[in-house]
Amino acid sequence: MAKTVINRRTIVEIHPPEIQRIADRWTGENCVLVLLGQEFPSKIIGRQLKFGLVAPLRANVPPVEFTWEAIDRIMNNGKKFNA
Repeated sequence: MAKTVINRRTIVEIHPPEIQRIADRWTGENCVLVLLGQEFPSKIIGRQLKFGLVAPLRANVPPVEFTWEAIDRIMNNGKKFNA
């Protein structure tokens, strides 16, 4: 079960160990996000968030949330996220 830690400025979700290992492994790694048939070079971000984000490097394309388990599976099988 995840725990929530509250300090003066932020609320941080602490993952179960297996999810934290996935988040630590893939955060900052390059990948590709496919939106409406277009491919955007992206990075995995959000290591301390409940869901990981696939964030396109182009500023005008919003990031897309995926579960950390889905990120692990997709990163191990081609690194191409379809949304």
